[in-house]
Amino acid sequence: RAYQNGWIDGFDMAGDEGRGTLKDFSYLYFEAKRRGIPTTSHAGERKLDVDDPYQDIFWALMLDVERIGHGTRVFDNNELAQLLLAQTIKMRKIVEVSLTSNLWTGIVPKDLAEHPFVKFLYKIIENPDAVVYDIDGQPQYLRDLNYVICDDDPHITGTVDQELLKLAAVLPSNQKQIQLKDIIANAYTAAAEFPRRTLWKVGLHNPIMAHRITYNQQHQAIETLYGH
Repeated sequence: RAYQNGWIDGFDMAGDEGRGTLKDFSYLYFEAKRRGIPTTSHAGERKLDVDDPYQDIFWALMLDVERIGHGTRVFDNNELAQLLLAQTIKMRKIVEVSLTSNLWTGIVPKDLAEHPFVKFLYKIIENPDAVVYDIDGQPQYLRDLNYVICDDDPHITGTVDQELLKLAAVLPSNQKQIQLKDIIANAYTAAAEFPRRTLWKVGLHNPIMAHRITYNQQHQAIETLYGH
C-alpha cells in the first residue's frame, strides 16, 4: 500500500559487500518483487583479491533486480565474468558505472585507462560485433549492454558531466563524441523503458535522472570539447 500511495518508490541495498551478500537478504527482495516494488542493488564493487568477488552480481541477477549499481567486476576478462556479463545483457539489466568512485575505493587500478569498463568500451570500438555467450550458449552482443555513467555521490566524486569528460579523456580521439553520445542515449532508453516511478525519488545522484536532468549541460560540454 505504501508503494501504491507513492510513499515508497523502490528497494535498494548498498554498502560493503564484504560484510554480507545479497543472498542474506533475498527474502526482502522476494517480498519487494511480490508487492511489485522495483529493486536495485550495489553489486560487483569488490577487489579481485577477495573471496568470490562475483557473488553479488550472481545474486543480483538471480533476484532479478532492475539496476545493478557499479557492476565493476562484470567487465573483467575471465570466463565467469563474461558469463555474468552475457546474462546481464540477456536480461536487459541496467549497469550503473561509477568511474571515480571505483578509483577512490581502490577496487580498480588508479589509472582510469585500466578500468575494466574502459577496456570493455575498447572491445566494442575495436569490434562492434564482439559477443559473449550466455548460460544457454547463445551469443550476446557487447554493444547491447544497457550501461549508464553514474557519479555515485556528486558531493564527493563530482557530477555525471565530469565523469563523462574523464571517460572521454581516455578514449580514442575519433571515438570520444560517439561513445559519449551512445552513453547518454543509453540513459534515455533506460528512462523510457521504466516509468518514472521505477526511477526512485532521488536527485542528481541517480544515474538515469542525472542524464535526464543534465542532458543539456552534457551536450554543451561535448560541443565545447569537440567543436560540434
